[in-house]
Amino acid sequence: MQIRRPGKLEAENDGAWLIRDGMAIHLIQGNSIQRSSEINICSDHISFQPSGTLAEIEACLKSHNISYKMQYVTEGGFTVPQVFFHDPDNNMLEICPCDCLPLVPVYPLNEEYINNHESRDRDDRATSSGPADCSEISEASAGNMSLLYSYSDE
Repeated sequence: MQIRRPGKLEAENDGAWLIRDGMAIHLIQGNSIQRSSEINICSDHISFQPSGTLAEIEACLKSHNISYKMQYVTEGGFTVPQVFFHDPDNNMLEICPCDCLPLVPVYPLNEEYINNHESRDRDDRATSSGPADCSEISEASAGNMSLLYSYSDE
């Protein structure tokens, strides 16, 4: 869903503010910069949680002749597939059902809080629209779209 942008921004820059499930992304047309067309998974990119299966995403990319790179990452007993490709402005995008990876708090939590919430989070994941066993996620949807950021200084 699109959010109405403040009048000053609307007049000065093309773009859109989008929101879904409480997550927002602001797209602003700025000055073009040169980016490599090579798909380098370690360069700056933005990652999205899929709302469809990776097979559907691959089929869509193929049908539009969009080059992509698939990678599988195994961490802590979980295997997570990642699909990398460029948008029409040559920004690199990643599609990754990353919600199967262990959560890392952005601030220190006490042990009691962690113990109480880890089991609840596992229960929530098992009842979500995604698979209960994330080690078998290779072609599964992980549910609602969420937004994750990844950055590299390269």
